[in-house]
Amino acid sequence: MKTIKKVTGFLIVIMMISSLAACNVTKEAKENRETEETKETKENAEVINYTDAESFEAALNNGENLEGTIVQFVAGELKPDSAFGYNIWAGEHLNFISSGNPDVKQGDTVVVKATAIENRLGSWIINYEKVNHAVIDDSTSSSNGILSFNADNPRTSEQPLELVDYGWFINPPSGDTAYVEFCGIIYNPNETLAAQFPKVIVTVKNGDGSIAAAEEQTGSIVMPNDTVTLCGMFSVQASDLTDDTQIIFDVDWSDLGSGTFIYSAAKTTDFAITNVSERSGSDENFITGEITNNYTQEIDQVNLSIVLRKDNKIVYMENTFLEHLEVGKAKAFEFQRYGEYPEHDTVDVSAMVW
Repeated sequence: MKTIKKVTGFLIVIMMISSLAACNVTKEAKENRETEETKETKENAEVINYTDAESFEAALNNGENLEGTIVQFVAGELKPDSAFGYNIWAGEHLNFISSGNPDVKQGDTVVVKATAIENRLGSWIINYEKVNHAVIDDSTSSSNGILSFNADNPRTSEQPLELVDYGWFINPPSGDTAYVEFCGIIYNPNETLAAQFPKVIVTVKNGDGSIAAAEEQTGSIVMPNDTVTLCGMFSVQASDLTDDTQIIFDVDWSDLGSGTFIYSAAKTTDFAITNVSERSGSDENFITGEITNNYTQEIDQVNLSIVLRKDNKIVYMENTFLEHLEVGKAKAFEFQRYGEYPEHDTVDVSAMVW
């Protein structure tokens, strides 16, 4: 057996030497060919006229004829069975329509050529063709004047989202299963770019490094220089929660851009939280308060979160939803828990558009 192994190894060495010789001969030709192919691709690429839905819609509203122009946008809500066909919503009034499934997911960045545009009752109905090769140049328009994407010039101006705080709360086990509530507090350091679909990623590892549980919680949007709180829950075998267990947090997002697309541009600071108080019953405990929408328009829905801290460490978290927040009008909220809240010295309440 050893002799066979030595022979096999020797044959492999010979084959490697032959292959390397052939590679040396063809390497330069291959590189030249790839350079020419890349150059040809760039020369044949079309130019993106609008880098976002906002600049495109603004031009449409100004009465410009944009049929034949190329627009880049982030896919919002997908409506496969709309009255017009397969509808990709890219804003309150932008509807990109195709006859079949365009193989696009919510949050994807899409580049298309507008082939036909029609205004119906204030909404733009846009038929299009997908564009595979397109670049940004000096003629490209952007809603904020900043060209944030170019295939040849990566988005170096973008700053990643920051996970500024996190925590978890382990509920008493139910049988063999423990339910763990968690939260992540995410900050967007960008001055002009909003982050679509921010995500807190939680991984639970056993002492030996094996994965005990994994969970994600996705939010709506983080406006520039804003901070949002995302709460979620996962289950894990109670026996996996030991002194050696690691709970690891990370943050991700779908896209950074200048537009808000399907969500309002309200920041968490546009919601005033007042009159927060706690009260206890025989079996229940409550945290109540009021939220006032100080944004410029009514908000359809917000995700309201509470975070309890003890000695500045997060010890409990919970979220709920409130609908129809009128401008300037306070609305009461209530969190209810069967059993006592963990010992805490502060209660933080925040709201993000949903």
